Amino acid sequence: MGFTGGFGYIYNDGCLNYPMNRLSDMTTNLMGVLTISVISFYWAYRTFKGKSINQIFVTRTSICVFLISVLEGFMHIKGGINYLDTYGFYNPGLATTIFMFLPIAVFFFISFRKNKPTKKDWLIGAIATMVVFLVMIILPEAIFKDPNSPFGYPNAGWYQQFLE
Repeated sequence: MGFTGGFGYIYNDGCLNYPMNRLSDMTTNLMGVLTISVISFYWAYRTFKGKSINQIFVTRTSICVFLISVLEGFMHIKGGINYLDTYGFYNPGLATTIFMFLPIAVFFFISFRKNKPTKKDWLIGAIATMVVFLVMIILPEAIFKDPNSPFGYPNAGWYQQFLE
């Protein structure tokens, strides 16, 4: 769906509409952006108004964002290595990983070394990460997957050049 495209094609292993299609892709991205935006704006508003912030919630939410960033980074870099012989190192989301997910992970890693979250914080953050993946990725994909979906990707994006 994004610039150069091809995520749906490579994710679906050569299929343009199953299991992921543009509807499930949009839903997972929209849910992720909305959730992160609402939480961020809420905490920014509380801070701006001078109201206290629940530091335990912030720490555990930060752990969740850190783990998601690490997992996304790992998956995209692994994807680049897996398809190196066929398509080169590029893969959809690699730029997002390099310029967004990895810097976020480094930022939180440095922050955690200073703030020292407890084992309980890490456990709850890890559980939150699993819930986020379930609610924002696995469930929408399961609900909207349809081999006859009219919402298939129009082409293979970046990978189209290798198919012609």
